[in-house]
Amino acid sequence: MTESLLGTLMEAKGKGKDSLNTRLDLQELKVRLEQHPKLQPDRTPKLLVASWTLETEEKKKLLSFFHELKVPTGYCSNIRRLANMKDLKFNMHLMKAHDCHVIMTQLLPIAIRGILPKKVHDPIIKLCSFFNTISHKVIDPATLDKLEKDMHHTMSRLEMHLPLTFFDMSVHLISHLVQQIRALGPLSLDQMFPFERLMSVRRKYVQNKYRPKGCMVEGWSTKEAIEFYTYYLGLN
Repeated sequence: MTESLLGTLMEAKGKGKDSLNTRLDLQELKVRLEQHPKLQPDRTPKLLVASWTLETEEKKKLLSFFHELKVPTGYCSNIRRLANMKDLKFNMHLMKAHDCHVIMTQLLPIAIRGILPKKVHDPIIKLCSFFNTISHKVIDPATLDKLEKDMHHTMSRLEMHLPLTFFDMSVHLISHLVQQIRALGPLSLDQMFPFERLMSVRRKYVQNKYRPKGCMVEGWSTKEAIEFYTYYLGLN
């Protein structure tokens, strides 16, 4: 979701959802006339500037926010490494799951203020607010109906401006998150971040790539043994 949104805004190749085929689909559906490709004198199609397209100065402003960002220790990873000021793009290959979580829930609403038109950045900010709300450890069940209604309204507003290809299966699953909260409780109980951090530690124990699981078991057992003896000797 984060990669698709940032890729679309930054016109990143392979990550964005805007393309010539997308514009041709709009032309075939006869919707959004202002976004239809325009034929040049040499008969090659040209993509017109869309409402979500960032100008060069706007890209610099967005990237400089992340490049100059300073956060408390342990808040998130080094977000600055994601902003490539030279090529004016995000280093998507360095973006981890927790980075996407922090960007969508906390950082992006601040970064895009005053950059995009209000009709575009307002529903994006509300979408980020939705993710922030459902990430709380405590959620009032009485607010879930309004939260779900506001989320559907936000998605409808996004469909009015973002390319149609942006709304793939991962975006569709957002509509089921409130139902999941009703059934299972806050999403913080289902997050995989603790397990991902644990696996990043265990991955360092791999010395033989043909036997990664055995290396992890041996390394973790050695770690537990050392911690036990350290604690035992400390008591004596």
